Amino acid sequence: MNWKEQRELRQSQMKALEDERKDLAKIGWKSMGKIERDQLYKKINFDWDNMHKFIRDRIPSKEGYVALEIENYCVEKARKLK
Repeated sequence: MNWKEQRELRQSQMKALEDERKDLAKIGWKSMGKIERDQLYKKINFDWDNMHKFIRDRIPSKEGYVALEIENYCVEKARKLK
């Protein structure tokens, strides 16, 4: 197997893992209620406000950070449901 085939294989594996993660995030998001979602937003904003400035400077945007944290929480919640 040459390097091009190996690269394509790795890319397809990464895409499959990313799709699985997105599906888990959707399941986790749908399982949460409105109150839990609001609490999650408050917790993430609180974490952002209490984060050291030098760490915040390394993160491109607050919106990206919030989206990533919500996705991580939803994936963990979906894995617990299974």
